[in-house]
Amino acid sequence: MMLTTRKNTNFTADHSRLGPNPQNFIAVEGHDDGISSRLNINLGPYIKSYKDRNAQEHQSCRETLEESVFGLAGSALWEQTLDAALNKAVAQGRITTKQIFDIKNSPVSEFMMTSFVEIVKNSMDETVLAHYQAGKNPLLIMQITIHLLPESITLTITDNGRGFPQAFLKNFSTPEKINAYIRESGSDKKGYPSNTMAQENRNIIPPALFGGMGLGLRILTAQVTSGDVLEGPGCLKPKYEKPNPSMIDFSNCEGDSGAKIKITTSNIPLKEKNQGSIALPAAAASITLSRPPTKRSKTVNPSPSFWKENINPNANGGPDSNEVHSAAGFKTN
Repeated sequence: MMLTTRKNTNFTADHSRLGPNPQNFIAVEGHDDGISSRLNINLGPYIKSYKDRNAQEHQSCRETLEESVFGLAGSALWEQTLDAALNKAVAQGRITTKQIFDIKNSPVSEFMMTSFVEIVKNSMDETVLAHYQAGKNPLLIMQITIHLLPESITLTITDNGRGFPQAFLKNFSTPEKINAYIRESGSDKKGYPSNTMAQENRNIIPPALFGGMGLGLRILTAQVTSGDVLEGPGCLKPKYEKPNPSMIDFSNCEGDSGAKIKITTSNIPLKEKNQGSIALPAAAASITLSRPPTKRSKTVNPSPSFWKENINPNANGGPDSNEVHSAAGFKTN
């Protein structure tokens, strides 16, 4: 029995736009260990075209990444990644039809239909910023692992970035802090010093990032801990009965070698709640959310004057300027 995806699936849309040597931007494959898969996103061509001032290729790379990652509001990316793990387990006889049903219809999978793409976008942004700040290889590697027990399911997602900032992790030390975090009106991105990087050093400015308002993890936390949806301005909308158990944990991999998100819920499908809204404190009234579009608008590439006014062509912010994975500045031509 096989599911709907293929091993080593290449999600890149319309390679013909990328010239004679198209890159494999995104690939996913199942693992031999347990129920797991790995998602790779190569951001090297996106960064290189930006540094080379190749506006046409840079725009093409971004559109391809957006179409691949954000297509169908992101649900397809989760389904492909999950199916890669399940296909591998099926091929090796390590999973039953009943277990496949339980996983695909679990609260964890339902939450990921909308939240997985937000997690991926955060990791993409971290990969770009880590490349500029520390010269790290701009290849994002994410792994999902599923542990299924008779009455519960645990999903663990890791990446190969620099991990969550400690200031962010402090939000989850107690249940009271978790509730306060959900109700805050700010963005998670404000905790990342990289947000002020362009103002502090305009010699090396990373290309446009992929994340939104920085509320994706807050929305996911609300779903897992209460079954409610953060649906601004300033309110939680009841959607599901809270699974039992239902827990979420944010941490870093050993040696702060990446971020880790661990979600445990029951394996019983979600049940709808009675509809209605729960008002949040006035401090949260500034939250404004909108439903993500099915088709994202095209990104406007910086004008020629931007390059002249804001980029120092002689800047050199890292190692070997000829290396795609360096943190060097823009070329002069």
